[in-house]
Amino acid sequence: MRSEPSMRGRSGTPAAASLADSELSVLWLDAPDRPKGGRAVEGPLDGDDTADLVIVGAGYTGLWAALHSLESNPSRSVIVIDAGTVAGQASGRNGGFVSASLTHGLANGLARFGRDIDATLAAGRANFAGLVADVQRYGIDAGLEHNGALAVATEPWCVPGVAAAATLARSHGEDVECLDGEGIRAMIDSPTFLSGAWTRTGEALVDPARLGWGLADAVHSMGGRICERTTMTGIERHGAGVAVQTDRGRIVGSAAVLATNAFRSPIRAINRRVVAVYDHVLATEPLNAEQLRSIGWVGRQGFSDTTNQFHYSRLTDDGRILWGGYDAVFHNWGRIDERFEDRPETSMKLAEHFLATFPQLEGVRFSHRWAGVIDTSTRFSVGFGTALDGRVAYAVGYTGLGVAATRFGGRVCVDLLFDPAKVATEAGVTYVSPQRTLNNVQRQDSPPYPQALYSSSVEVEGDYTVPRFGIKMNLFEPVDCLGTYTEPYGVYAKYGTDNAYSPSAVELDVGTKDYGLTCSYKFDLGKGSGIRLTVGRQWTENETKKDRVASPLDETRDRHHSMQSAEGALTLADGERTWVLGTRFE
Repeated sequence: MRSEPSMRGRSGTPAAASLADSELSVLWLDAPDRPKGGRAVEGPLDGDDTADLVIVGAGYTGLWAALHSLESNPSRSVIVIDAGTVAGQASGRNGGFVSASLTHGLANGLARFGRDIDATLAAGRANFAGLVADVQRYGIDAGLEHNGALAVATEPWCVPGVAAAATLARSHGEDVECLDGEGIRAMIDSPTFLSGAWTRTGEALVDPARLGWGLADAVHSMGGRICERTTMTGIERHGAGVAVQTDRGRIVGSAAVLATNAFRSPIRAINRRVVAVYDHVLATEPLNAEQLRSIGWVGRQGFSDTTNQFHYSRLTDDGRILWGGYDAVFHNWGRIDERFEDRPETSMKLAEHFLATFPQLEGVRFSHRWAGVIDTSTRFSVGFGTALDGRVAYAVGYTGLGVAATRFGGRVCVDLLFDPAKVATEAGVTYVSPQRTLNNVQRQDSPPYPQALYSSSVEVEGDYTVPRFGIKMNLFEPVDCLGTYTEPYGVYAKYGTDNAYSPSAVELDVGTKDYGLTCSYKFDLGKGSGIRLTVGRQWTENETKKDRVASPLDETRDRHHSMQSAEGALTLADGERTWVLGTRFE
């Protein structure tokens, strides 16, 4: 997206002069090697179509989901649609910071997922390694740089926080070096830098647009289809699957992934999770050798400061400085409009902050300015969900740190829909403690024995447990089997085992045990549909026990009157066996 400069003619300050020739255009998407269509991407999808998996959104989440689906099941057909172009929104407009964190930083992860933080960190590191491996395996020219990342303190009150965050990260296995003012300025020469921390692990840089285009090529190489300028207008259940309505037709599929980021969705649960916030960015013209020497930055690490309204910055492969952040602009209850991408007051503020950070670069011009929409969530990290009876999955809420986390999000969506595990189990026990008691129980006639030896209350219902267990196995494609054990109905009660006024002490135990085994075979009809035949056997056992239980005080009672204690039991058992036979169209 490119427009004529709207900052031209503004003068009077160095910041205004630096913006005078800037164009409203995304640096990454304005690259000379930008794909102009071709084999990896189709034009608009006209008419109706079918697929096993329909993905809405050709940004990172949708592309990673498509790639994971095709890798895990190459026979599964996949169509990706987007209202715009591949990586045309947040995926192609961000700073290109790749982080292993799935929780938008360790501190946020500890605050929100404290008990699971070690497992979350391990999943993030594995996902980061998987991204690197995918880029290498598919030959994606994304300009991947493993330089680590710098956190810098630009205010005195930030200095202790940077040191504390570094100590915390090291305690969780990260390789982090603390830097004093002299140390950080030796890496990047700025008079505003007071201290810093260099995280060497789990941090990298990419060209975000080229990563998106490379993922599209990988999806195409695996047999997936990507259709640009095809807008979803609605989604609904259709048979055993879903139908995605578009502005040009309908796509029927077994399942769908909605990778719509901050854009409004027909699924209300997604809209409740995120709000659209605009982030603004500037990029300088390529710096000459003298200008580069004046700032140092030979390590090429990306950096961000640690104030509440923070900046982020990095070098590009052609020697520009990207500078963004600070203002997070929320428009009219989350509206998204191209007109919001040009905000002169924010661009001017960013330029002023840039020159305060690098006063030695006064006179450098900005060539590009742009904005992108962030799917901001209250927990600042991705959340997942399903809709339409589990046939739709989504991942949203990355809040500006999703270059790597979207890979995790896309894979989770596919796994939610298709559950690739060969064996899955589910078990649990429900403990029931009714605690029902009859108090002050009286008889009309007075007993001929000492009442003080007995309780005047009767426990009429006791504690019991309800277990359940299930195991699902994929024996081989396309055969699945499911075994279950439950105790769905039951009661346990006892009456009068320690009460003088009960005519008898009774214990009652009623139980039902269900055993089931079903297997299914799917006949593939092609293009996302099939018929599943299910055959099974179910066993049910019912048992009722009623016991006359001797009271612990029976001997005392027997000494006062002639009735003798007695014990007895009655057991009733029954069972039935049934066959299960069914078919389902998917």
